[in-house]
Amino acid sequence: IITTPGQTISGTGTLSRLDISTNTTNNGSITVTTALTSTVPSVLTQAASATLTYNATTAIAPTLDATATGNTVVYGGTTQTVKSTTYQNLTLSGSAVKTLGGAITVNGNLAINSCELYTSTFQITGNASGTFTINGAGILTLGNNASATDVLFPTNFITANISFSSTSIVYYYGNSAQTISSVPAYGNLRIQNYSGSKSADGNINVLTAVIVTSPTVFDMSSHTLTVATNLTGTGGLSFTTGTFNISGNFGNTGSFTCGTCSVNYTGAVQNVKSTTYNHLTITGSGQKTLLGAITVNGNLAISAGSLYTSTYQITGNASGTLSMAAATIFYIGNNASATLVLFPTGYITSNISLSSTSTVIYYGNAAQTISSAPSYGNLTIQTFSGSKSADGNISVSGNLTVT
Repeated sequence: IITTPGQTISGTGTLSRLDISTNTTNNGSITVTTALTSTVPSVLTQAASATLTYNATTAIAPTLDATATGNTVVYGGTTQTVKSTTYQNLTLSGSAVKTLGGAITVNGNLAINSCELYTSTFQITGNASGTFTINGAGILTLGNNASATDVLFPTNFITANISFSSTSIVYYYGNSAQTISSVPAYGNLRIQNYSGSKSADGNINVLTAVIVTSPTVFDMSSHTLTVATNLTGTGGLSFTTGTFNISGNFGNTGSFTCGTCSVNYTGAVQNVKSTTYNHLTITGSGQKTLLGAITVNGNLAISAGSLYTSTYQITGNASGTLSMAAATIFYIGNNASATLVLFPTGYITSNISLSSTSTVIYYGNAAQTISSAPSYGNLTIQTFSGSKSADGNISVSGNLTVT
């Protein structure tokens, strides 16, 4: 269909090809499947409440005025270029990757439905009253890995109006020191491509997982990072102060700089990363198992559940505290191993507080030393066919069990 001067498109319909060769207004709901061309440079104006669904792989040729209140433009095909203009409501759907052809502004709602929106080097400017949603397995890729152009998370959208599914992914993909926005609650968060730090501007909440890829470092500074499942990847994680709450496994192989931060393992069954911590808290339900020796430069708290050292040693410090809450359990050693594991070293008696209903189990298949530093709640000594010897006077306020 080729439009004629002053033509208005109304009603609902599907067109294979639409040539806008004079200024034209869409007052209806139309779908274009093959091409939206402009033999003579012209403007296609979206009227209030009009809908344009564009499913073709070629770029939209005419100038597109999509600013009218209530109108919506939908890119519903496979691989597509998103025209650089100002939209009222913009929806990305269909499949494959939609790539910005330039900077865009969205004055209403932005939705990514189970496809990928790739900004390349261009910025998205949003607004404080519209919604921003990523549904299903939708992906937002911010920045270009071959460019130092700094691309931010879409600006001006507010936390209360943002909703990302737990299976969605946001990539900070630029070869630049991108700022990791604290505005959304991310589904999955991916940080990569820059030989340096990408820094959070506030507290970060991730509904599923985080992957940081080398050589990038995710810098949380003094903020709080909360991850509902795992943090993995080859990149680094850095804090100066702040808090790291993780409910899955802390499994990245890159560097970890803790500063004076607190790390809280808050899930059920979890592995505890072998590294140096400042403050370390074991909470949530289930058992937390060391994957290697750890050093705690501040406080160690077993606040809920159990901590199992397996064959690995905990090294504490004389100024920090070691505490166990009611009904918690601390397994020292591995019943299948002769590796000698001691009560956490470095802590002094005056800084150790074990609840009267907590239990310490000397669990190794070795001649473990029973530490006289703590006053135990319940104490269990087991597993070794031989003696486990005290290094001083032992105080037990609850039950002493030897098996």
